[in-house]
Amino acid sequence: MDTEDQEITQEDSWHVITSFFDEKGLVRQQLDSYNEFVKSMIQEIVGDTDPIDLKPRHQYKTGDTEQVHYQIKFGQLWLGTPKFSEKEGEMKTLWPNEARLRNLTYESAMYLDFDKTTVVLGDDPTSETETVSRLLIGKVPVMLRSEICTLASVPRKELCFVGECEYDEGGYFVINGGEKVIIAQEKMSTNHVYVFKGGEGSKFSYVAEIPQCRMASLDQPVLYSFACNNVPLRRLFVPKCPTFVMKCLL
Repeated sequence: MDTEDQEITQEDSWHVITSFFDEKGLVRQQLDSYNEFVKSMIQEIVGDTDPIDLKPRHQYKTGDTEQVHYQIKFGQLWLGTPKFSEKEGEMKTLWPNEARLRNLTYESAMYLDFDKTTVVLGDDPTSETETVSRLLIGKVPVMLRSEICTLASVPRKELCFVGECEYDEGGYFVINGGEKVIIAQEKMSTNHVYVFKGGEGSKFSYVAEIPQCRMASLDQPVLYSFACNNVPLRRLFVPKCPTFVMKCLL
């Protein structure tokens, strides 16, 4: 009998599931999501931000005809390993267990490169650009066992020497000494058309749904739905459906 024709049993399914968790662990989806966020998504957000144009507003008339405004253009973003400053000002590497014991937040400093252009308008317009490197703009909590975590380079058998359990998979944060975890949720993306086959006993062959966020407030999505039989769909009427949603459908 050909192996391709053999039916997959429940025991085979559990073998695949067990192998998956043996290789990936229980929190791999959390770690992969966080690593993608700190490695690429933050930089993409910064790169998609338009330059900021700052124009000072004079509160009184000085008689000076020159007008000066500044343009800030964001560049490379930098994230380092977690560190903290002692009272003497000495910077030290911060370990997760030390953050727990001292009620600290296990976080990493975030630095940004940007170009500042000074434009002077008047009879003789001038423009000068200055590059600022690695300016501290904030801090980001670090997920344990992620790629920017100090534990990433420590062998599993040596985790006990830094106060960690070798069986701890990570995937959580240490905020003010307490362990915090982000609960992942799955939901249907809004403003997309989802078409389902009509269930048994339904008078419709297909049913479509459109989860849509409210315009005024994004608290709860609005669900628009319609149904049709096995006939060519030319026109569609959905009560109280916004025009842009109708255009997506038609």
